[in-house]
Amino acid sequence: MQTGQCTCAPHVTGRQCTDCEPGYYGVSSKGCKPCPMCPNGQVCDQVTGKCICPPNTQGDRCEECSPGSWDYNAITGCK
Repeated sequence: MQTGQCTCAPHVTGRQCTDCEPGYYGVSSKGCKPCPMCPNGQVCDQVTGKCICPPNTQGDRCEECSPGSWDYNAITGCK
């Protein structure tokens, strides 16, 4: 029985193998790479691999307030 589902590379998903599984990024013919350890369970962007930061935060691991912001909180972001 044919389902139309492609056989995907490691950690790649989707009917046509165009997406990464949650926790992975950078879809390619070799598969997706694991996301870096983002703080407080945040996830990474499935294209770039950068952590998706809370509001008004920046840095590779969302570790600081953006310019003009203050009162850093790793979960809720900065004001």
